[in-house]
This record gives sequence, structure tokens and C-alpha cells, in this order.
Amino acid sequence: YLRRRFAWRETPHPLTHRRAEGEEGGSVTLRSPAAGALLALVADHVVQGRVVFPGAGYLERARAACVAASGGAGGGAVLRRAFFLQPFLLDGSLDRLWLSCELGGAEERFEIRSELDEQRTAHCGGSAAASDSRLAPLARAPARAGCAHAVDLARLYAAFGRVGLEYGPGYRMLHRAAAAGDASASVAWLHRRGHRDGTRVHPADLDGAIQQTALLAQGASSDEIRLPFSVGEARL
Repeated sequence: YLRRRFAWRETPHPLTHRRAEGEEGGSVTLRSPAAGALLALVADHVVQGRVVFPGAGYLERARAACVAASGGAGGGAVLRRAFFLQPFLLDGSLDRLWLSCELGGAEERFEIRSELDEQRTAHCGGSAAASDSRLAPLARAPARAGCAHAVDLARLYAAFGRVGLEYGPGYRMLHRAAAAGDASASVAWLHRRGHRDGTRVHPADLDGAIQQTALLAQGASSDEIRLPFSVGEARL
């Protein structure tokens, strides 16, 4: 018997459906329809009653586009100076709505934008470079040693809900969490994922890690929505 790999049986990445080269070959654009697999990937990320594409999803979008454009075998990428410019709402009619990622330029810039007919709206931008290097293991023991206070996750998600962050089951990824008494550090465990839906870094997992930062919000008002604005560097 011979083991063989059939690519057509693999789950396609929901964020990199179609590829188009730039007019002068200096840029590459990958587009995906908002309906279907993309919507299913983020449907449980709800803010004030509306499905909003999560900031974590832009990072996976840029990683997947960078790898697809460069042909990187390792599947990894380094993103720098990523800014979240404007929310991408997935409501109403999605038949003509697309999400695209354009890569190119001297600084390996990327821009993620939505496209509805002739209207384009930028949602995230930064620089990206494919990387095959493995991540160095994190020293988790010191962080765990300083986080002795267990976090009631039911209360945490209830607090999120009161300010409009209405996470559905697919985006309640925190399984267990603990924090330091002075809120200077926290550590959390995510639910184990059985299927990544074609992604390499599932947006719900990364979003769960971002949710954990609420435990570090010293002096923050309990009735405000805190959303990520920028990421200095992300290695995925």
C-alpha cells in the first residue's frame, strides 16, 4: 500500500479563494466572498447584535495571503505594524460583498479591504513577510507562578455581554484562566480545537487570547468596549 495525498480532499482556506496578479506583476490580491465559509468562520463574533469580522481574523488573513503569494512551504509569516482601521460588518445582503488582501510594494505591505460593487473600504494594513522559522517555546512556568487567582469565566463573559461583546459558543474559547493579584499578568488555557476549518491559526483561538487581555485592564471602566487597535509584531 502507498500513502497518497489528494489536495482536492483538503478543506480550502476560507479567506484565500481567488488570486489575481497586479497589472505590473508587483502586487498580488487574494479575494474571498463574504458569504459562505468566511461568514461561518466568524458568525459567533457578535458586537452589539451584529456580526463583526474579528481583528484576529485579519492577522490570519494576512498570514494566509502572504504564504499563498510567496509559495512558502512552512505556512508561517511575520506581521509588523498592523493597524485595525475600521470594522468590517457582515450583515444585510452579502451576495456582492468580498474581502480582499493585496500584498506588494517595497516594504511588503498588505492591505485588507472589503469590496461591494465599486466601493472599497480599508479595514487593516501593515507589513508581512513569509517565515519558515519555528517559534521559540514560551517560558510559561514563571507566568503561571505569579497568577494565583482563578478567574470566573462565566462572570467574565457575562461582563463582555453587558458592554455588547456577545460572543457565541464558537468564540468562547477560554477554558481556564488565572491572574495576578495586581492585574499585572494573566495566564489562560484555550479549549482544545478539533477542526481548524481550513485555517492555520483559527481566528477564534487568537481572539480568545486577545479576550484574556481584559484581565490586564487596570482602571478601565466596566461599561466600555475595548477593541484592539494595532499590533506591533505578530508571528504566526
